[in-house]
Amino acid sequence: MKPFVDHSFGDALGAVAVPGWCHGVWQRERLASPGAEDRDTRVIWVQTPVLFADLRSPPPGQAGDEQGFAGNLLVSGRICAWQRPLDIQPVTGPGDAGAMYRDGTYMLECGIHDNYIEDWRQIADGTRHLAATRGAVRIADGEIHWPAEGTLELLVACGGHVIHAIRDGARASLRYGVFDDASGQMTPQWAVGSKAATVAADMPWVLWHDAMKPVARDALLASLEVLVPAG
Repeated sequence: MKPFVDHSFGDALGAVAVPGWCHGVWQRERLASPGAEDRDTRVIWVQTPVLFADLRSPPPGQAGDEQGFAGNLLVSGRICAWQRPLDIQPVTGPGDAGAMYRDGTYMLECGIHDNYIEDWRQIADGTRHLAATRGAVRIADGEIHWPAEGTLELLVACGGHVIHAIRDGARASLRYGVFDDASGQMTPQWAVGSKAATVAADMPWVLWHDAMKPVARDALLASLEVLVPAG
């Protein structure tokens, strides 16, 4: 059976869309802060015209901090602010914002509230993308209103790179895979957060943006179950 998709937002998305220069799949190559540098942590940021997801994990077999968050991006000039309603380690303080400078397939992020620099490289553009949610999300007065508690799922895909973010009460996880349009197969990559977080299979997906062929889109939605981490 095909996944049920509810198209609800329509023209309201124009008010919350972000510029094309930040769309696509970005892989972090370096994090630099005073006295420290990190080139090893695996970081993938998938940005669609409104929604995004970002997950960060130490290399396989190494201990380290995991991070993962998803929501919508706000852009003013070259300042990006990440709204993170789904977060395995919720931020405190003034929030998450950076000044962005793009040069071809490279982008430099300089922290606004913290002293850091991140180097990003685009590994897929945003031409072939998909974004959807499950949960009580609404758009009103040109703003996205996220539920403060309860079930929330967010799905973003660009160029075959897929992140499925899940909040199940107090548990949250982000799961990353690579999807092949031609075969309809999903290959899991890695996941962060709670392995016990469960999906709301009885809730419809609300489609925000869809630049995929319907057959490929339905196959992608149906293949998300393979991203569930073992254990």
